[in-house]
Amino acid sequence: MSPVIVVLSVISALLAFYMLFAKNPITSAMCLLGVLIMTAGIYGLIGEHMVATIQLVVYAGAIMVLFIFSIMLLNLNTKETDYKAKPLVMLGALAQLS
Repeated sequence: MSPVIVVLSVISALLAFYMLFAKNPITSAMCLLGVLIMTAGIYGLIGEHMVATIQLVVYAGAIMVLFIFSIMLLNLNTKETDYKAKPLVMLGALAQLS
C-alpha cells in the first residue's frame, strides 16, 4: 500500500472526527468537504479515475453547495436557547415528549 494513501486516510479520519465534534455547522461542512476531497484522492491513487471525478463533481461540488445553502438558509448559530426566558419553547418541547 502506498504511503500517500495512508496519509490521505489518516487526514480523512481526522477531518471526520473533527466534523462530528465541531460546534460551528459551517466548520463541520468544510470538514465534510475535506473528507470528500481526500476520498477522491484515494480513488485517484488506486486507479479509479472516473469514480474520483464523480466524487469531486457530484459530492464535493453539488451536494456541498446544497449543504452550505441549507445551513445558511436555516441561519444556524451556536448560541444556546434560554428555555427559562421562553416558556412556550419549553411547553412545546414537553408537548413533543408526551
